[in-house]
Amino acid sequence: MDKPSIPSRRIGLSNIPNFQVWMVALRGAIDLVAAAVGQGLGLLVWLILDKSVPLGIPDHSFELFAVNEILALLCLALFRL
Repeated sequence: MDKPSIPSRRIGLSNIPNFQVWMVALRGAIDLVAAAVGQGLGLLVWLILDKSVPLGIPDHSFELFAVNEILALLCLALFRL
């Protein structure tokens, strides 16, 4: 006697609604955080190594940071990364 077939439920990440959209957003956020950390470390190294620069955050650093993050987003979109 054959057992009645039970419909199999697929369990996994790919069954989450809008999973692909969430993954694209997460990858974009991770890339932006990595770019921000890289910029921060670069600024820190520059302040430590260049003794002619007074300690403190230089003028217009926030604007440069914002422009770099926007450029990173544009590059991600342009190259479909």
